[in-house]
Amino acid sequence: MRIVEFIINTWFKIKFFIITCFVDISKRHTDYNNYSEGMSEHFDNLDNWDLIAPWYSFNNLVPNSNYVFYPECIQLSTPGVEINAVKQDEYNKAGMLYSKWSFVYGMLISKIQFDDKPGSWQAFWLLSDNQQKDYRNIDYLLPEFDLEYCGTWKHSITITQHYGYSHKSNRSTRRNKISGLKFYPGNKFYEYAFEITPYRVIWRINGIAVKIMYRAASSNLKRVLLDNKTSTKSGYCRYNYLGPESKMKVAFVKLYHHDNDKF
Repeated sequence: MRIVEFIINTWFKIKFFIITCFVDISKRHTDYNNYSEGMSEHFDNLDNWDLIAPWYSFNNLVPNSNYVFYPECIQLSTPGVEINAVKQDEYNKAGMLYSKWSFVYGMLISKIQFDDKPGSWQAFWLLSDNQQKDYRNIDYLLPEFDLEYCGTWKHSITITQHYGYSHKSNRSTRRNKISGLKFYPGNKFYEYAFEITPYRVIWRINGIAVKIMYRAASSNLKRVLLDNKTSTKSGYCRYNYLGPESKMKVAFVKLYHHDNDKF
């Protein structure tokens, strides 16, 4: 099964690289067939944060997390909202949006322009909430589905899934980098999508499937996290540290429910 999954994922990486070498994926669109719109937030239409306060938190809601985020690092802009990381004195301030709402299965889409500032680490995550609330074990957040970008990458992002936080584990992956010569995540908006079903997970960029995981996604609730922070000692961005600031722009977040709940 692992060999089959590896072959399938490798094929999608090769296909994505070929497509992006010849086609500008900014002109492609996500396929909404068999889905109906659920939760939707167009940040570029906002003039008052009170309108989204019931739906998003500017603070870290993840228990026992060491990361500290600051509401002042979230700013309205045109288009969308800015999630900022700012260098200040001897420490750095980071921003995040964490959804107060959750879902089990569906297609989640966000239109994002990352920032190519060296040292910035930006992410679009789905974290599980299994309701067990055993916060002594961080695995309560699993499975976790990620899309991450470092400012030093010119034409690449990483797409990962975690079923365990030991990167030596067979149930964890890391550094599934997606690349393309005409792919500019650091200075263009793209629609990034997770399609979560009971039997597979699909990552899409502007409607193009770039990775398919043929492994069951759990029935745990899943919450959205968008954040921008600086590189840390973990080496996510090769130990490049942030300059004065980094601005990650988010135009919208949309959740679509599958018309056939039984898939």
